[in-house]
Amino acid sequence: MGSEVLFLLLPLAALSGWLIARRGESRRQQRLCRKMTDGYFAGLNHLLTDREDEAIEEFLKLCHADSETVEIHFALANLFRRRGEVERAIHIHQNLIARPALQRHQHNRALLELAHDYFKAGLFDRAESLLLDIGDEPRLKAESLKQLQKIYQQEHEWERAIQIATLRLKDNPAAALPLSHYYCEQALSDLQKAERRLALVALNTAVKVAPGSVRATLLLGEVYQQSQDYAAAVAAYERVEHQDRELLTEIVSPLCRCYELMASAHSQPSLLDKLTVYLKGLLERQPQPALAVAIAQYRFPLAVQSQVHQLLEQFFLNTPSLHGVRFLIERWIEQSGRVTPPTSLQRLQWVVNKISESGNIYLCHHCGFEAKTLYWLCPGCKQWSTIKPYVR
Repeated sequence: MGSEVLFLLLPLAALSGWLIARRGESRRQQRLCRKMTDGYFAGLNHLLTDREDEAIEEFLKLCHADSETVEIHFALANLFRRRGEVERAIHIHQNLIARPALQRHQHNRALLELAHDYFKAGLFDRAESLLLDIGDEPRLKAESLKQLQKIYQQEHEWERAIQIATLRLKDNPAAALPLSHYYCEQALSDLQKAERRLALVALNTAVKVAPGSVRATLLLGEVYQQSQDYAAAVAAYERVEHQDRELLTEIVSPLCRCYELMASAHSQPSLLDKLTVYLKGLLERQPQPALAVAIAQYRFPLAVQSQVHQLLEQFFLNTPSLHGVRFLIERWIEQSGRVTPPTSLQRLQWVVNKISESGNIYLCHHCGFEAKTLYWLCPGCKQWSTIKPYVR
C-alpha cells in the first residue's frame, strides 16, 4: 500500500477512537459509530493485504453511512487516483471543495489533491491554477511548490521551474540537483539562440548550485571547445574525475579531441604525449572497465596509438573482462602482421564480438531502466542523474 494512503488514514484511526470513547450518545448513534469503526478497520485491513477492490467497497459504504466524514473521502479518492480512475477521484474532491462548511485547511487540502488528480490526467493548466491558489499553510505550500515544479519540468518551462526550485531550495537541499539541470536546460536553449554569454552564466550557476553537476561541466567543456578555447575545455573535462567517477566515460572522446585540436593549433605534437600520460594516470586512479572500453573505442592519432594500446593491454591483462578479451584479440591480430588470422582466432573473435556487442549500456540505478545513450532524466522513474554507464 502506498505511504500516501497510510498518511490519509491516520486521522481516521484517531477519529475511530474518539467515536468509541464518546458517552451519552443514543443507541442509534452508537450503532453508527461502531459501524463506522468496524468499516474503517475492515478497509484498512484490505489495504494492508493489497486488496484495493475490497477496501474501496468498505470506504464507499462508510461514505454512504456518513457523508460528512471528510477523511474517508480523501482516502477513497486517493485510492481511485492510484488505480488510474482519475475521473472518480476528481468527482470526490470537487464535491468536497463545494461544501460550504468545510474548514479552511480541509478546503486547501482538497484543492491540492484535486491538483494531483488533474496532473495525473494531463490537465496541467488546471492543476497549475489550483496550486497557485493554495494558501501559505507550511506543509500544503511545500507540497504545492513541489507539484508546480513537476508541472513546469514536464512542460519544459525552465525559467518557471528555476523560480520554484529556488524557492524550495531554502528548506529542501535536495532541490539543488534538479535546479542545476534546469539551468543546464536553460543554457541549451540559450545556445540554440546563439546566446553564448547567457549560456555560460547559466552553466556556471548550475555548478554553483550543485558542485557535483557533471552535466553542467560537460556542457561548459563543449561551449569552450566550440569557442576554440581548448585549454579551458580540457580543464572542464578533467574536473569530472572529482565530481562523479562513474561518468568519466563521457569525457574520453571530447577530451582526446581537444588535445588533438590543441596540438594542431599550436603545432605542439608533444601535447599528445601529455594526453597519454593523463590517460595512464586516470586508469591507475580509476581502474574501471567501462572507462578503459571508452578509451579503446576512440581512434587515436598514429603518433600515440601504440602507446595508448600498450597501456590498455596492460590494464585489460590486470583487470579481466569480456571487453578486455575483445580488445586483446584485436590487438594480437594486429601485432601478428598476418593478412588472414588463424581460423580458430577468427572464430573466437566472432564469438566474443557477438557476446559483447550489446554489453555497453546505460543503467538507471534507481529503477533499472536500460538505454543505449545517456539520459540525464530517467524516462522510467523521472529521477535526475540516476543513469550511469554500465559494462556487462
